[in-house]
Amino acid sequence: MKKIDFRKKLILNLVIVAVITIGVMAAVIYSLSADAVLGQQQVNMENIVDKTAYELDNWLDERIRNGHLFAESRTIINFLQGNDAGKAQDKLNEFQRNAPFLETIFIADPTGRILMDTLGGKAVGMEVAQLGDYRENIEKARQGETHLGDVALSPVTSDPILLLTVPIQIDGQMVGIMGTPIDLKVFYDVFLSKITVGRHGYVFMTNDLHILAHPLWELVFTTPLVDFDFGRKILEKKEGFIEYVWQENDKTAFVRPYPRQGWYIVATEEKSDYLTGVKQLGWYTFGIGLAALALLCVALWLITGKVYRTVRDSAYRLGTASEQVLSASGQVSATSQDLAGGSSQQAASLEEVSASLEEMASMTQNNADHAQHARGIVADVRKDMEGAEQTVSDLTAAMTAISEAGEKTRKIVKT
Repeated sequence: MKKIDFRKKLILNLVIVAVITIGVMAAVIYSLSADAVLGQQQVNMENIVDKTAYELDNWLDERIRNGHLFAESRTIINFLQGNDAGKAQDKLNEFQRNAPFLETIFIADPTGRILMDTLGGKAVGMEVAQLGDYRENIEKARQGETHLGDVALSPVTSDPILLLTVPIQIDGQMVGIMGTPIDLKVFYDVFLSKITVGRHGYVFMTNDLHILAHPLWELVFTTPLVDFDFGRKILEKKEGFIEYVWQENDKTAFVRPYPRQGWYIVATEEKSDYLTGVKQLGWYTFGIGLAALALLCVALWLITGKVYRTVRDSAYRLGTASEQVLSASGQVSATSQDLAGGSSQQAASLEEVSASLEEMASMTQNNADHAQHARGIVADVRKDMEGAEQTVSDLTAAMTAISEAGEKTRKIVKT
Protein backbone atom coordinates (compact mmCIF):
# COMPACT_ATOMS: atom_id res chain seq x y z
CA MET A 1 0.00 0.00 0.00
CA LYS A 2 1.41 3.35 -1.07
CA LYS A 3 2.10 5.73 1.77
CA ILE A 4 0.65 9.25 1.81
CA ASP A 5 3.29 11.94 2.18
CA PHE A 6 3.17 14.60 4.85
CA ARG A 7 1.89 17.31 2.54
CA LYS A 8 -1.08 15.28 1.40
CA LYS A 9 -1.78 14.16 4.94
CA LEU A 10 -1.83 17.80 6.07
CA ILE A 11 -4.27 18.82 3.37
CA LEU A 12 -6.36 15.66 3.86
CA ASN A 13 -6.69 16.36 7.59
CA LEU A 14 -7.64 19.96 6.85
CA VAL A 15 -10.23 18.78 4.33
CA ILE A 16 -11.75 16.34 6.83
CA VAL A 17 -11.92 18.99 9.56
CA ALA A 18 -13.30 21.56 7.13
CA VAL A 19 -15.96 19.21 5.74
CA ILE A 20 -17.11 18.31 9.24
CA THR A 21 -17.15 21.99 10.21
CA ILE A 22 -19.06 22.98 7.09
CA GLY A 23 -21.52 20.12 7.58
CA VAL A 24 -22.17 21.11 11.18
CA MET A 25 -22.50 24.75 10.17
CA ALA A 26 -24.96 23.86 7.41
CA ALA A 27 -27.00 21.73 9.83
CA VAL A 28 -27.09 24.53 12.40
CA ILE A 29 -28.07 27.06 9.74
CA TYR A 30 -30.78 24.69 8.50
CA SER A 31 -32.17 24.19 12.00
CA LEU A 32 -32.16 27.89 12.85
CA SER A 33 -33.55 28.85 9.46
CA ALA A 34 -36.24 26.18 9.67
CA ASP A 35 -37.34 27.49 13.07
CA ALA A 36 -37.31 31.07 11.80
CA VAL A 37 -39.19 30.20 8.61
CA LEU A 38 -41.69 28.05 10.51
CA GLY A 39 -42.30 30.90 12.93
CA GLN A 40 -42.79 33.35 10.08
CA GLN A 41 -45.00 30.92 8.20
CA GLN A 42 -47.15 30.40 11.27
CA VAL A 43 -47.56 34.16 11.53
CA ASN A 44 -48.49 34.23 7.83
CA MET A 45 -51.08 31.48 8.31
CA GLU A 46 -52.57 33.31 11.27
CA ASN A 47 -52.76 36.48 9.19
CA ILE A 48 -54.35 34.59 6.29
CA VAL A 49 -57.00 33.07 8.55
CA ASP A 50 -57.71 36.42 10.18
CA LYS A 51 -57.90 38.09 6.79
CA THR A 52 -60.16 35.32 5.50
CA ALA A 53 -62.47 35.73 8.49
CA TYR A 54 -62.55 39.49 7.96
CA GLU A 55 -63.25 39.17 4.23
CA LEU A 56 -65.82 36.45 4.91
CA ASP A 57 -67.61 38.81 7.28
CA ASN A 58 -67.64 41.47 4.59
CA TRP A 59 -68.76 39.02 1.91
CA LEU A 60 -71.61 37.68 4.01
CA ASP A 61 -72.59 41.22 5.01
CA GLU A 62 -72.72 42.08 1.32
CA ARG A 63 -74.95 39.07 0.65
CA ILE A 64 -77.25 40.26 3.43
CA ARG A 65 -77.33 43.76 1.95
CA ASN A 66 -78.16 42.32 -1.44
CA GLY A 67 -80.93 40.23 0.16
CA HIS A 68 -82.41 43.39 1.65
CA LEU A 69 -82.19 45.14 -1.72
CA PHE A 70 -84.05 42.25 -3.33
CA ALA A 71 -86.65 42.27 -0.56
CA GLU A 72 -87.18 46.02 -0.90
CA SER A 73 -87.71 45.90 -4.64
CA ARG A 74 -91.04 47.55 -5.60
CA THR A 75 -91.53 44.93 -8.31
CA ILE A 76 -91.32 42.13 -5.71
CA ILE A 77 -93.65 43.94 -3.33
CA ASN A 78 -96.17 44.47 -6.15
CA PHE A 79 -96.05 40.75 -6.90
CA LEU A 80 -96.85 39.93 -3.26
CA GLN A 81 -99.79 42.31 -3.54
CA GLY A 82 -101.05 40.31 -6.48
CA ASN A 83 -99.66 42.37 -9.34
CA ASP A 84 -97.07 42.06 -12.13
CA ALA A 85 -96.00 38.43 -11.70
CA GLY A 86 -94.14 38.52 -15.02
CA LYS A 87 -92.13 41.57 -14.06
CA ALA A 88 -91.33 39.98 -10.71
CA GLN A 89 -90.02 36.86 -12.45
CA ASP A 90 -87.88 38.96 -14.75
CA LYS A 91 -86.56 40.85 -11.73
CA LEU A 92 -85.65 37.66 -9.94
CA ASN A 93 -83.86 36.37 -13.02
CA GLU A 94 -81.95 39.63 -13.25
CA PHE A 95 -80.92 39.31 -9.61
CA GLN A 96 -79.81 35.74 -10.28
CA ARG A 97 -77.62 36.73 -13.23
CA ASN A 98 -75.84 39.29 -11.05
CA ALA A 99 -75.34 36.79 -8.24
CA PRO A 100 -73.94 33.56 -9.74
CA PHE A 101 -72.94 32.32 -6.27
CA LEU A 102 -76.66 31.88 -5.42
CA GLU A 103 -78.23 28.51 -6.16
CA THR A 104 -81.54 30.24 -6.72
CA ILE A 105 -83.65 33.15 -5.54
CA PHE A 106 -87.16 32.49 -4.34
CA ILE A 107 -90.10 34.37 -2.90
CA ALA A 108 -92.22 32.67 -0.24
CA ASP A 109 -95.38 33.67 1.56
CA PRO A 110 -95.31 34.31 5.35
CA THR A 111 -95.81 30.60 6.03
CA GLY A 112 -92.75 29.63 4.04
CA ARG A 113 -94.45 28.26 0.94
CA ILE A 114 -92.43 29.11 -2.16
CA LEU A 115 -94.35 31.24 -4.69
CA MET A 116 -91.65 31.97 -7.28
CA ASP A 117 -88.05 30.88 -8.02
CA THR A 118 -85.33 31.17 -10.65
CA LEU A 119 -85.16 27.40 -11.30
CA GLY A 120 -88.04 27.33 -13.74
CA GLY A 121 -90.56 26.67 -11.00
CA LYS A 122 -88.86 23.55 -9.60
CA ALA A 123 -89.17 24.80 -6.02
CA VAL A 124 -92.63 26.41 -6.35
CA GLY A 125 -95.06 25.05 -3.79
CA MET A 126 -92.37 23.70 -1.49
CA GLU A 127 -93.04 24.28 2.21
CA VAL A 128 -89.67 25.50 3.55
CA ALA A 129 -90.95 25.53 7.14
CA GLN A 130 -91.47 21.79 6.88
CA LEU A 131 -87.76 21.23 6.14
CA GLY A 132 -85.94 20.73 9.43
CA ASP A 133 -82.68 22.34 8.29
CA TYR A 134 -84.47 25.54 7.27
CA ARG A 135 -87.28 25.79 9.80
CA GLU A 136 -85.28 28.31 11.84
CA ASN A 137 -85.01 30.61 8.80
CA ILE A 138 -88.80 30.81 8.47
CA GLU A 139 -89.28 31.33 12.21
CA LYS A 140 -86.75 34.19 12.25
CA ALA A 141 -88.38 35.77 9.21
CA ARG A 142 -91.79 35.67 10.90
CA GLN A 143 -90.16 37.55 13.78
CA GLY A 144 -88.98 40.16 11.33
CA GLU A 145 -85.33 39.05 11.50
CA THR A 146 -82.83 38.42 8.77
CA HIS A 147 -81.20 35.03 9.26
CA LEU A 148 -78.26 33.21 7.73
CA GLY A 149 -78.67 29.55 8.56
CA ASP A 150 -76.14 26.76 8.81
CA VAL A 151 -74.99 24.67 5.90
CA ALA A 152 -77.42 22.00 4.75
CA LEU A 153 -78.23 20.05 1.62
CA SER A 154 -80.49 21.76 -0.86
CA PRO A 155 -83.93 20.08 -1.15
CA VAL A 156 -83.86 20.90 -4.87
CA THR A 157 -80.31 20.15 -6.10
CA SER A 158 -78.92 18.19 -3.06
CA ASP A 159 -75.89 20.47 -3.12
CA PRO A 160 -74.70 22.03 0.15
CA ILE A 161 -76.13 25.50 0.54
CA LEU A 162 -76.28 28.30 3.08
CA LEU A 163 -79.79 29.79 3.21
CA LEU A 164 -80.23 33.53 3.74
CA THR A 165 -83.80 34.68 4.41
CA VAL A 166 -85.00 38.29 4.61
CA PRO A 167 -88.56 39.28 5.62
CA ILE A 168 -90.46 41.35 3.03
CA GLN A 169 -92.52 44.01 4.77
CA ILE A 170 -95.11 46.58 3.78
CA ASP A 171 -95.76 49.29 6.33
CA GLY A 172 -94.14 47.18 9.04
CA GLN A 173 -96.17 44.08 8.25
CA MET A 174 -94.48 40.97 6.86
CA VAL A 175 -96.08 39.94 3.59
CA GLY A 176 -93.48 37.49 2.34
CA ILE A 177 -89.96 36.08 2.57
CA MET A 178 -87.06 36.58 0.21
CA GLY A 179 -84.80 33.51 0.11
CA THR A 180 -81.27 33.46 -1.35
CA PRO A 181 -79.56 30.06 -0.92
CA ILE A 182 -75.79 30.48 -1.30
CA ASP A 183 -74.22 27.66 -3.30
CA LEU A 184 -71.14 26.63 -1.31
CA LYS A 185 -69.38 25.25 -4.40
CA VAL A 186 -69.66 28.55 -6.21
CA PHE A 187 -68.92 30.34 -2.95
CA TYR A 188 -65.66 28.40 -2.68
CA ASP A 189 -64.77 28.95 -6.32
CA VAL A 190 -65.30 32.72 -6.26
CA PHE A 191 -63.99 33.36 -2.77
CA LEU A 192 -61.92 30.78 -0.88
CA SER A 193 -60.18 29.24 -3.89
CA LYS A 194 -58.46 32.55 -4.59
CA ILE A 195 -56.71 32.46 -1.21
CA THR A 196 -53.37 30.65 -1.38
CA VAL A 197 -50.96 29.62 1.36
CA GLY A 198 -47.41 29.20 0.15
CA ARG A 199 -46.96 27.09 -2.98
CA HIS A 200 -49.49 24.29 -2.42
CA GLY A 201 -51.39 25.46 0.64
CA TYR A 202 -55.02 26.49 0.78
CA VAL A 203 -57.86 27.54 3.08
CA PHE A 204 -60.80 25.30 3.87
CA MET A 205 -63.74 25.44 6.26
CA THR A 206 -65.54 22.97 8.48
CA ASN A 207 -68.17 22.90 11.16
CA ASP A 208 -68.32 20.34 13.95
CA LEU A 209 -69.74 17.69 11.63
CA HIS A 210 -68.55 18.11 8.07
CA ILE A 211 -66.12 19.77 5.73
CA LEU A 212 -67.92 22.77 4.25
CA ALA A 213 -65.46 23.98 1.66
CA HIS A 214 -62.33 22.26 0.34
CA PRO A 215 -60.30 21.99 -2.89
CA LEU A 216 -61.31 18.31 -3.03
CA TRP A 217 -65.01 18.97 -3.36
CA GLU A 218 -65.88 15.30 -3.04
CA LEU A 219 -64.99 15.60 0.67
CA VAL A 220 -67.60 18.32 1.28
CA PHE A 221 -70.59 17.24 3.31
CA THR A 222 -69.97 13.56 2.67
CA THR A 223 -67.53 12.04 5.15
CA PRO A 224 -67.90 12.94 8.85
CA LEU A 225 -65.15 15.27 10.00
CA VAL A 226 -64.06 12.91 12.80
CA ASP A 227 -63.12 10.30 10.20
CA PHE A 228 -60.14 12.42 9.18
CA ASP A 229 -56.99 12.75 11.22
CA PHE A 230 -56.96 16.52 10.74
CA GLY A 231 -60.67 16.64 11.57
CA ARG A 232 -60.14 15.02 14.96
CA LYS A 233 -57.26 17.39 15.65
CA ILE A 234 -59.38 20.40 14.67
CA LEU A 235 -62.16 19.36 17.04
CA GLU A 236 -59.63 18.64 19.80
CA LYS A 237 -57.53 21.78 19.36
CA LYS A 238 -60.35 24.20 18.42
CA GLU A 239 -57.82 26.96 17.86
CA GLY A 240 -54.09 26.98 17.18
CA PHE A 241 -51.57 25.01 15.17
CA ILE A 242 -51.91 21.36 14.28
CA GLU A 243 -49.72 18.95 12.35
CA TYR A 244 -51.01 16.02 10.38
CA VAL A 245 -50.30 13.79 7.39
CA TRP A 246 -52.51 14.16 4.36
CA GLN A 247 -52.00 12.13 1.18
CA GLU A 248 -48.51 11.14 2.40
CA ASN A 249 -47.48 14.76 2.88
CA ASP A 250 -46.57 16.30 6.24
CA LYS A 251 -48.70 19.36 6.76
CA THR A 252 -49.01 22.23 9.19
CA ALA A 253 -52.29 24.08 9.70
CA PHE A 254 -53.67 26.95 11.72
CA VAL A 255 -57.22 26.64 13.00
CA ARG A 256 -59.42 29.48 14.19
CA PRO A 257 -63.14 29.36 15.06
CA TYR A 258 -65.54 31.51 13.07
CA PRO A 259 -68.12 32.09 15.80
CA ARG A 260 -70.53 33.99 13.57
CA GLN A 261 -71.54 30.73 11.89
CA GLY A 262 -70.03 28.14 14.24
CA TRP A 263 -67.41 27.20 11.65
CA TYR A 264 -63.67 26.69 11.65
CA ILE A 265 -61.42 28.43 9.16
CA VAL A 266 -58.26 26.45 8.47
CA ALA A 267 -55.14 27.52 6.60
CA THR A 268 -52.92 24.59 5.73
CA GLU A 269 -49.60 24.15 3.96
CA GLU A 270 -47.18 21.34 3.20
CA LYS A 271 -44.04 21.53 5.31
CA SER A 272 -41.94 20.90 2.25
CA ASP A 273 -43.18 24.18 0.74
CA TYR A 274 -41.58 26.44 3.27
CA LEU A 275 -38.69 24.10 4.08
CA THR A 276 -37.59 23.87 0.45
CA GLY A 277 -36.02 27.31 0.63
CA VAL A 278 -34.38 26.42 3.91
CA LYS A 279 -32.96 23.21 2.43
CA GLN A 280 -31.67 25.15 -0.55
CA LEU A 281 -30.06 27.64 1.81
CA GLY A 282 -28.39 24.75 3.63
CA TRP A 283 -27.11 23.29 0.37
CA TYR A 284 -25.94 26.70 -0.80
CA THR A 285 -24.07 27.13 2.46
CA PHE A 286 -22.52 23.69 2.11
CA GLY A 287 -21.61 24.36 -1.53
CA ILE A 288 -20.05 27.72 -0.75
CA GLY A 289 -18.13 26.09 2.08
CA LEU A 290 -16.83 23.39 -0.26
CA ALA A 291 -15.82 26.00 -2.83
CA ALA A 292 -13.98 27.93 -0.13
CA LEU A 293 -12.40 24.66 0.97
CA ALA A 294 -11.22 23.96 -2.57
CA LEU A 295 -9.64 27.40 -2.79
CA LEU A 296 -8.05 26.85 0.60
CA CYS A 297 -6.62 23.50 -0.53
CA VAL A 298 -5.14 25.09 -3.65
CA ALA A 299 -3.65 27.89 -1.60
CA LEU A 300 -2.26 25.44 0.95
CA TRP A 301 -0.83 23.30 -1.83
CA LEU A 302 1.00 26.26 -3.27
CA ILE A 303 2.06 27.80 0.03
CA THR A 304 3.20 24.57 1.62
CA GLY A 305 5.27 23.49 -1.38
CA LYS A 306 8.55 25.02 -0.17
CA VAL A 307 7.77 24.23 3.43
CA TYR A 308 7.00 20.67 2.45
CA ARG A 309 10.28 20.26 0.62
CA THR A 310 12.17 21.64 3.62
CA VAL A 311 10.26 19.40 5.97
CA ARG A 312 10.75 16.45 3.63
CA ASP A 313 14.54 17.00 3.52
CA SER A 314 14.65 17.41 7.26
CA ALA A 315 12.55 14.31 7.65
CA TYR A 316 14.93 12.44 5.34
CA ARG A 317 17.93 13.50 7.36
CA LEU A 318 16.14 12.68 10.55
CA GLY A 319 15.25 9.33 9.07
CA THR A 320 18.88 8.66 8.17
CA ALA A 321 20.01 9.71 11.62
CA SER A 322 17.30 7.55 13.08
CA GLU A 323 18.54 4.59 11.11
CA GLN A 324 22.07 5.22 12.39
CA VAL A 325 20.80 5.57 15.90
CA LEU A 326 18.79 2.42 15.39
CA SER A 327 21.92 0.60 14.18
CA ALA A 328 23.94 1.90 17.15
CA SER A 329 21.11 0.90 19.40
CA GLY A 330 21.29 -2.59 17.95
CA GLN A 331 24.98 -2.75 18.65
CA VAL A 332 24.50 -1.41 22.14
CA SER A 333 21.79 -3.95 22.62
CA ALA A 334 24.06 -6.75 21.48
CA THR A 335 26.89 -5.47 23.69
CA SER A 336 24.48 -5.19 26.54
CA GLN A 337 23.48 -8.78 25.98
CA ASP A 338 27.20 -9.81 25.97
CA LEU A 339 27.77 -7.77 29.08
CA ALA A 340 24.77 -9.34 30.57
CA GLY A 341 26.18 -12.78 29.78
CA GLY A 342 29.65 -11.78 31.16
CA SER A 343 28.03 -10.30 34.18
CA SER A 344 26.25 -13.57 34.76
CA GLN A 345 29.54 -15.47 34.53
CA GLN A 346 31.25 -12.89 36.74
CA ALA A 347 28.47 -13.21 39.19
CA ALA A 348 28.99 -16.96 39.26
CA SER A 349 32.76 -16.47 39.67
CA LEU A 350 32.12 -13.94 42.39
CA GLU A 351 29.93 -16.45 44.10
CA GLU A 352 32.74 -19.01 43.87
CA VAL A 353 35.34 -16.44 45.10
CA SER A 354 32.99 -15.48 47.87
CA ALA A 355 32.67 -19.12 48.83
CA SER A 356 36.50 -19.53 48.66
CA LEU A 357 36.96 -16.38 50.71
CA GLU A 358 34.54 -17.68 53.25
CA GLU A 359 36.46 -20.97 53.30
CA MET A 360 39.79 -19.10 53.59
CA ALA A 361 38.38 -16.98 56.33
CA SER A 362 37.38 -20.13 58.13
CA MET A 363 40.83 -21.67 57.56
CA THR A 364 42.50 -18.41 58.61
CA GLN A 365 40.47 -18.50 61.74
CA ASN A 366 41.56 -22.07 62.34
CA ASN A 367 45.17 -21.14 61.55
CA ALA A 368 44.94 -18.27 63.95
CA ASP A 369 43.67 -20.63 66.58
CA HIS A 370 46.46 -23.12 65.76
CA ALA A 371 49.05 -20.31 65.74
CA GLN A 372 47.86 -19.20 69.12
CA HIS A 373 48.13 -22.72 70.36
CA ALA A 374 51.60 -23.05 68.75
CA ARG A 375 52.59 -19.78 70.33
CA GLY A 376 51.76 -21.24 73.68
CA ILE A 377 53.73 -24.38 72.88
CA VAL A 378 56.69 -22.30 71.63
CA ALA A 379 56.63 -20.31 74.81
CA ASP A 380 56.70 -23.46 76.81
CA VAL A 381 59.52 -24.82 74.58
CA ARG A 382 61.40 -21.58 74.97
CA LYS A 383 61.25 -21.96 78.69
CA ASP A 384 62.35 -25.58 78.40
CA MET A 385 65.09 -24.57 75.98
CA GLU A 386 66.25 -21.88 78.31
CA GLY A 387 66.35 -24.50 81.09
CA ALA A 388 68.14 -26.96 78.78
CA GLU A 389 70.56 -24.28 77.77
CA GLN A 390 71.34 -23.63 81.39
CA THR A 391 71.74 -27.34 81.96
CA VAL A 392 74.03 -27.64 78.92
CA SER A 393 76.02 -24.73 80.22
CA ASP A 394 76.27 -26.38 83.55
CA LEU A 395 77.10 -29.70 81.83
CA THR A 396 79.70 -28.00 79.69
CA ALA A 397 81.26 -26.44 82.76
CA ALA A 398 81.21 -29.81 84.49
CA MET A 399 82.74 -31.52 81.51
CA THR A 400 85.38 -28.83 81.34
CA ALA A 401 86.14 -29.40 84.96
CA ILE A 402 86.20 -33.14 84.37
CA SER A 403 88.50 -32.65 81.41
CA GLU A 404 90.76 -30.51 83.45
CA ALA A 405 90.73 -33.08 86.21
CA GLY A 406 91.47 -35.86 83.72
CA GLU A 407 94.40 -33.92 82.33
CA LYS A 408 95.70 -33.43 85.71
CA THR A 409 95.14 -37.10 86.38
CA ARG A 410 96.94 -38.13 83.13
CA LYS A 411 99.83 -35.96 84.03
CA ILE A 412 99.93 -37.43 87.42
CA VAL A 413 99.85 -40.94 85.89
CA LYS A 414 102.67 -40.11 83.50
CA THR A 415 104.71 -38.85 86.22
